[in-house]
Amino acid sequence: MEFGLSVDEAVMVGDTTFDMEMAQNIGMDRIALSHGVHHMDLLTTYNPVAELDSLQALNLWLMQNG
Repeated sequence: MEFGLSVDEAVMVGDTTFDMEMAQNIGMDRIALSHGVHHMDLLTTYNPVAELDSLQALNLWLMQNG
């Protein structure tokens, strides 16, 4: 990987089913953002570790879980 991280050390942050599916396929944790392309109902089918509505919420989640 470009940053030298393993899948276990990274998280995919995405707003599309494509993002969620890609991360799920390689076993990477994923965070779904609702303010993007696909509706949260679609994103949650990929079992994200978090479902967030803003970049501020993402920042807080990362600080608490990173």
